[in-house]
Amino acid sequence: MRLKLSEKIKGIFLNALVGSIIGGGIAGLIEGISKTLITGYNRWTLPITGIGYYGFLGLLAGIALGIIILSLLLMLPGKLKRRNVFGICSSTTTVYLSLSYFMTRISEILKLHANSLQSHIIFSLIGILAFWFFYFLYSYSYSLIDKRSKRVLLVFSLFYVFLLGSSAFLALESVNASKKMKEPEAEAVNSALINKPRVIFILIDALRYDWISPYGYDIDTPNMQTLADDGILFTNEIANSNWTRAAIASIFTSLLPMNHGVLRGTSKLPDKLPLLSEEMRQAGYYTVGFSTNPNIQALTGFARGFDEFYFYRGVEAIPVDPDAPYLRFHLETRTIIRNLIPPLKKRERTYCDAEKTTNYVMDWLRANKDKTFFMYLHYMDPHARYYHHPFNGVYANPANDPSGDNYNFYTSLYKGEIIYTDKYLGKLIKYLKDNGIYDSSLIIMTADHGEEMYDHYYWGHSTSLFEEQIHVPLIIKLPGNEGAGTINSSLLSEIDLAPMITKLVGIIPPKQWEGHNVFDSQFINNFVISQAQSRDCKINGIRFEDTKYIEADPCYSKVRINTRRLRASDKRAIFPENNLFDLEKDPHEKNNLFNKSEFKSLADSLQGLLHTTLAKLSKNETYEDSVSLDEKTISRLKELGYLQ
Repeated sequence: MRLKLSEKIKGIFLNALVGSIIGGGIAGLIEGISKTLITGYNRWTLPITGIGYYGFLGLLAGIALGIIILSLLLMLPGKLKRRNVFGICSSTTTVYLSLSYFMTRISEILKLHANSLQSHIIFSLIGILAFWFFYFLYSYSYSLIDKRSKRVLLVFSLFYVFLLGSSAFLALESVNASKKMKEPEAEAVNSALINKPRVIFILIDALRYDWISPYGYDIDTPNMQTLADDGILFTNEIANSNWTRAAIASIFTSLLPMNHGVLRGTSKLPDKLPLLSEEMRQAGYYTVGFSTNPNIQALTGFARGFDEFYFYRGVEAIPVDPDAPYLRFHLETRTIIRNLIPPLKKRERTYCDAEKTTNYVMDWLRANKDKTFFMYLHYMDPHARYYHHPFNGVYANPANDPSGDNYNFYTSLYKGEIIYTDKYLGKLIKYLKDNGIYDSSLIIMTADHGEEMYDHYYWGHSTSLFEEQIHVPLIIKLPGNEGAGTINSSLLSEIDLAPMITKLVGIIPPKQWEGHNVFDSQFINNFVISQAQSRDCKINGIRFEDTKYIEADPCYSKVRINTRRLRASDKRAIFPENNLFDLEKDPHEKNNLFNKSEFKSLADSLQGLLHTTLAKLSKNETYEDSVSLDEKTISRLKELGYLQ
């Protein structure tokens, strides 16, 4: 009797397990095919990923469903055929996993609000109908196999293996087909570009100006120093925003954030704005971009104007196609598997590192070194997460630890990232020199924003307009190394870079651009405006050479402290709505002068000037476009701290 009961329990549990795996695999196949067709992705790698990932989720679901069914049978004795157990578990898994994906698509088509009563009724009906359809399909298939073989579960297991194998073959064939490229056609030499310099714009994300050797910091960055020795070191460049997409939009459009409209996580670079890349291409330059930050990609509008644009993603814990769209349950599956297998965490990287990025760039240069090109190169490494080098799985994201207790650990990793980036910058410089490109090229090295290292009781960026977040490095190496080794203390900002580049290569900049060429004899910036926005809370700053005034909405500083990751942070991270600093006497901005009577006249003047300037600029034409971000981009932006 005990033996029979044991066999029955084993049979029910195995049917629940295999049924759920099959149900998950079919759901993954359905979503993989659907998403490939809907997104127009050019590789058939999603079906194999879906079958594998969702089969694994099915395994977990099968364990849970098996336990539930056995518990119900013990409490409510009755007969339940193995076929029914298989049908219930397989159809439940398929419907749940598939419907979770298709609900979004159906809601968009029918224009349903996600939490409305109407949507709940519609999706409940769809779920019930889908369950009975798949229950009939799986149960009928089970019965047909059972009539011909007593090893039903073995047959279904072999069927799952067949799905994996055939989809893997399809994936490999599609990958090989996508790698086949046409031979480049010979290009006629553009006479307008004869004697024009190649332009290489190098942006190092989240790089503080005061943490590299050209600015006197005791860190060994010999290759940045080489650029400074061969070029002009600018000591007073101020970012126009404190986060990547807004700041680089200002670089490419030569407009302040309030006018280019890139203010939110869903903002897209507006189509109507003339970009630096477009101006260079229209002048005959061959334009190529290399980005490793998900904020800067075709989806957000930054590939416009480039003949070639490459966005390199990070390394997943589980080796899948890095360019493929995410499946609905990709993140959940990845998290479960990497927690079950800790060594997988050691291979995961949030972004493409400097070594790989430099190698991609040099591969491109080998094939295109004879072109007169404008290159945009975006290194990501000093941006959190900070990884140990050589990489051993150790990394840190200080935003998840708002205290200053681990200051030495975090800062050592950040310094290590800067040194690591400098190493591969040196590899690129050596290649340029060895191939006769370096001397005649115009090379710009800068950052989009800085990085706060607990200077004002906060880690990272995008939360203030203090110097550590907006004062950025700028080195410009002119063709022939003109002006080599000089230092320029002119106050300039990111909106001045595009007009400078275009004028240096003989291009008249568009009238809409607000910046100016720093090499013009009449160039002078009395002040720089910086702006940011977080959850509709705004912050504006006006920065002079030795004075700064910052004005924030009452809610802005609270957003800084009340994010999910900072609820336990030091309350000193909150700053007032009005801030006035004497940068000459107080370069670290520790002494707010706004409410001090002896500075009232200065405070009133700067506050009035800021308001007048913003009012004047608001009369200019403004733009704002938004974009629907895919799951993969949303995931990476959350990991990097740009979305909550």
